[in-house]
Amino acid sequence: MAGKWYENNYRRHLCDMHIADWDESFLSKFSAENYYENLKRAKVSCAMIYYQSHAGLCHYPTKVGKMHNAFIGREDEMKKLTDMCHEGGIKVVGYYSLNYNTWAHDEHPEWRMIEHDGHSRRDRSGGGGAVSFENAGGRRYGLCCPNNDGYLNFVYAQIDEMLDFFTPDALFFDMLFWPHHCYCEHCERRWKEETGIDGLPRSFNENDPMWRRHLERRNFWMGEYAEKITAYVNKKAPHLTVEHNVSAAATGFYMGTCNKVNNACEFAGGDRSGGLLDESVSCKLFSGITKNQPFEYMFPKCEPSLYKHTLTKTDDHIEAAVFLTAAHHGATLVIDAIDPVGTLNQKTFEAIGRAFEKQIPYEKYFVGETVADIAVAYGLESKSMGLHGNAFTNHHAAVGFIKNMIEGGIGVDVVSKKKDMSKYKMAFASCLWDQDSELIDTMLDFAKDGGVLYMAGAENFELVESVTGGKIVGMSKSNANYLEPKPEYVDLFEGFDHDYPLQLNGYVPLIDIKEDDDTKIIATLTEPYTRLDETKFASIHSNPPGIHTQYPTVIEKKYGKGKIIYFSCPIEVEEYIIYQRIVRNLIDKYVGLDNLSVKTTAPTDVETVTFKDGDNYYINNALLLDPKNKPYMPSFEVKVKTGKAPKRVMLLPDETSIDFNFADGFVSFNTRETKIFDMYKIEL
Repeated sequence: MAGKWYENNYRRHLCDMHIADWDESFLSKFSAENYYENLKRAKVSCAMIYYQSHAGLCHYPTKVGKMHNAFIGREDEMKKLTDMCHEGGIKVVGYYSLNYNTWAHDEHPEWRMIEHDGHSRRDRSGGGGAVSFENAGGRRYGLCCPNNDGYLNFVYAQIDEMLDFFTPDALFFDMLFWPHHCYCEHCERRWKEETGIDGLPRSFNENDPMWRRHLERRNFWMGEYAEKITAYVNKKAPHLTVEHNVSAAATGFYMGTCNKVNNACEFAGGDRSGGLLDESVSCKLFSGITKNQPFEYMFPKCEPSLYKHTLTKTDDHIEAAVFLTAAHHGATLVIDAIDPVGTLNQKTFEAIGRAFEKQIPYEKYFVGETVADIAVAYGLESKSMGLHGNAFTNHHAAVGFIKNMIEGGIGVDVVSKKKDMSKYKMAFASCLWDQDSELIDTMLDFAKDGGVLYMAGAENFELVESVTGGKIVGMSKSNANYLEPKPEYVDLFEGFDHDYPLQLNGYVPLIDIKEDDDTKIIATLTEPYTRLDETKFASIHSNPPGIHTQYPTVIEKKYGKGKIIYFSCPIEVEEYIIYQRIVRNLIDKYVGLDNLSVKTTAPTDVETVTFKDGDNYYINNALLLDPKNKPYMPSFEVKVKTGKAPKRVMLLPDETSIDFNFADGFVSFNTRETKIFDMYKIEL
């Protein structure tokens, strides 16, 4: 039985074509033949092709919408491109923009998303907010509401048109999120029907339970919308793959891209432009939530993003981005942007081709499951701003933790939904809201079954009281607090003590708790002499510790067969090295750094991602390239716990045998000095 088209398909391309048609020159020079020849130059195995765009203009004959003027008289041009790709062995994904549709917004005012002031963003004099891009406050984009049945039926009709006209292998639906909170009559009506409450909340206050209920409903609505689109495509064309852009899941903003949206995708993927650390985090997230591998990571060829239309990333930067995704065994999709007149920069395709050509020999080794002893919880259901006046969220904590693990040479997986956690030794879960109940249950079950769970924050009072056995009696009056370790734990906290406690930058819960056989208080709260909002001070430039309390800041609690280490404030959000060391000290205390399955002496800008396939291990070393630095990795040691001596260790893709040692169950070898990426295989 033949597999799905996306299996073993790792080199993908998309050319943005969000082009208006008020100027007769726009897309006038578009050529299917030229586009196809450039795809061949780029050595892509899958092309995502625009059948429609944010502008709402269709690149095919449409009866319910408007075709771009450039295709009048050559209506088959995009169909020709689709057919040429298939004839040349390139898979085709048809692109469609969902909530962003400027033509539909302008032609049908009743379909618009409406902001709290009663206007659509496009019609407002001001703008801004999440995803406003480089334009007049986001007002180039017409936003249509997914709760509007009229607009949904319009989308269905255009899906019918596309599938009757084109023969793609898949459809990709973009912009499936809430750019802002919508107060259109359809959202108001649905809120009333489902909650019995008149009027959507307008508090914009994450501490307001009604506002948080609103966020939960918006998650559900967007997820249901994704499910409806997928079900409609599946009914009409069961053979097609459906993918929704889940890139917003990897941001700290609340946009409604939740597990329900991801579950409507055959595989997870999305576009990001935040740099290589952001890429590494996103790859781990997409790999962790995808229903099928490979996941898809998209990045722009422009530096730093598409708003710099002519500024292209260097060859080294493109190669580093391609191989960082390859190190996670994902599929790379490079995003280009067409010139308004319809021409393409051949040099860009050649640069993409040079990177993809280097990847091709490695692709047969993209197999297996990740080897990682540590997991980090990343909530998709509770994205918003921090609670209790704190600036940090689960997103900030997870990103900070992953960065720490990369720099420490420690493998980590991202967990965002129900999952078998048996392979992990320790998990980190901070700032989770009650909406992430499935993820919370997964983490707690991990501890019950014998794992060590680090939990932090007080976003969920009921959860904190449940796992600690204490009672939250209030919150600290200042967000400049201090963690005071008990004497026996001073070394764990890098020498911070009673006189010089560790600063915590956040409001913390005041927990009334007593120690017993199952409960240890490891550190307590010390408050500053004065609050930040007071003009009275002890030291004019800072807020030194002055008031020692008995309220705990760190608690160790037996939990089932395992234990929970609770921190009242997440320390992994801090980038300073002293906090990073303390996090690693915790792993050493409760797991043992020497017991980790993979250890390296790699520099902090090199990430090692390891996979196990049967008796074979694949070690991928990728450079998180700073474009200002030289793109080379020095030699370093890698140690992998295999339990038995290997037959050989090979440098891939040439499968050249290299020297290694085996002792105490670990295979160790030294990598070569190389550029950007290396892969090794341990064969048992």
